Amino acid sequence: MEMTEEQHRHELANALQTQRNSVVAKLNVVFGRIPELSKTVCIDILVPQEVDGSFEVSISVDGPDLYVLNKQIVDVANVFVVNRTSEGFVPFLPLVEEADYDVYPVVCECALQWIQSLWNEVKHQHVQLPVVLSIADDFGEFSPVKLK
Repeated sequence: MEMTEEQHRHELANALQTQRNSVVAKLNVVFGRIPELSKTVCIDILVPQEVDGSFEVSISVDGPDLYVLNKQIVDVANVFVVNRTSEGFVPFLPLVEEADYDVYPVVCECALQWIQSLWNEVKHQHVQLPVVLSIADDFGEFSPVKLK
C-alpha cells in the first residue's frame, strides 16, 4: 500500500524519535573531539540520489588543512547511518518505493527538523565555533541553518 505524504511525514518523524538518544550521544562524542584549528562545524544531511526515504547525517569541520582536521573526527563523523537490507532499513525508516508526491523534500524537511530538535540536548557549549546544518545537495532547494 502506498503512503500519503502526511503518513510518510508522521511515520518518519516517529521512526527518528526512536533514534534520538543514540544520535545525541554520537553528536556529543563528535563535539568533544572538534579539532582546535577548526573554523566551522558542518552537520550535513545526505539524501541518496535514488530517493527511497533514507538519509544519513555526517559531521565535518572547515578550517586550514581540511584533511588533517577531518581525519581527527573521521571515526565518529557519521552520526546517523541507514543500511538497506532485504527486510528494509536498519535502523527502521519508512521505505518509499513509489509515491504520488516528491519524497525528497519530505525526507529533507523531516531530517532538518529532527536535527534541530536534538540541538539543545547536544553538549556543544564549549565549542565556540559556528555550527551549520545543511542538506548536501546540488539543487539549492534548502538553505543552510545556522545552529550556533
